[in-house]
Amino acid sequence: RTRPVAWSITALTNDDGAATGYVCLGRDITEQKHFENALLESEARHRALLKGVHDPLITIDLMGIIQSVSDSVEPVFGYRPDELVGRNISVLLPEPYASEHDSYLERYRATHETFILGTTREFTVLHKSGERIAIELSVSRVDIPGQAEPLFTGSFRDIRRRKAAEAALREREERLRA
Repeated sequence: RTRPVAWSITALTNDDGAATGYVCLGRDITEQKHFENALLESEARHRALLKGVHDPLITIDLMGIIQSVSDSVEPVFGYRPDELVGRNISVLLPEPYASEHDSYLERYRATHETFILGTTREFTVLHKSGERIAIELSVSRVDIPGQAEPLFTGSFRDIRRRKAAEAALREREERLRA
């Protein structure tokens, strides 16, 4: 049976500094390797989920800084995930929401009160090109064991086609009435 071991080797020297021998210490790191492998597997699952989710998914911290982004963000928002991670979520919001969003988070940090968590609402966001996009937004608070601060995950459903179909249907109904 084999085990992973971390070795440290120290030279023994005499008063002249000449090596007279070596001390070799081996430490069993089986448990450490187990945790490292579990972490790698967890990260791989997280990346797979972000790759596979159909609707864009964005996670922010309490300051509004984007922590993770699904690959599906690019077709809707025009940004590659790596262009968004580390930026403030307000980059995706039109005015006045972009200017107000940080104050919403500040109020939440102070009061823990919000009106958006656990709801789905229609909202307008910005494409990288500046185009306004109609979406449905659902935001959830995510508490991670061992971390003092929560994260917030937003699921964005592009509803442009549905809105266009609704407008076309209203137009047809108006023509029929006329």
